[in-house]
Amino acid sequence: DGSFTPVSPQTAGIALRGDFRSLAIPDMDGDGRPDLALARNDGPPAFLLLDSSAVPSGHRHLRISLQGPPGNPDALGTRLSLSYADGSSLALEPHAGGSYLASAPASITVGIHPENPPQLLHLRRPDGSEATLPIPEENELLVPIP
Repeated sequence: DGSFTPVSPQTAGIALRGDFRSLAIPDMDGDGRPDLALARNDGPPAFLLLDSSAVPSGHRHLRISLQGPPGNPDALGTRLSLSYADGSSLALEPHAGGSYLASAPASITVGIHPENPPQLLHLRRPDGSEATLPIPEENELLVPIP
């Protein structure tokens, strides 16, 4: 139904002290998986690295990076849609910036469940042209946007 249920730090498994004001989701340790970087007011940042052993067997992720033309290197304004095996789809759009005291790359990372993997990536570029690409087996997809 789209609602959230509050949980205690003990239940969530994360308890950080301080006044945190921003979150970025970079790949801090270079393993290709998203991690968390949190900025703390009047204190050092906190970094939470994804433990690869905690990812269920068969699950993976896909990071989609768009390579735009000069003047728009992140191809902002491009709309993406993933089409899944069960006929569902997921709309995505890269964005720049972030939140207070944070920014992250314009790449998009999505989790892939082995029972319903995405089949195709549909692109609508800022100039209105469209393309459809297959989803690679690799975890990284670099898409040039002319």
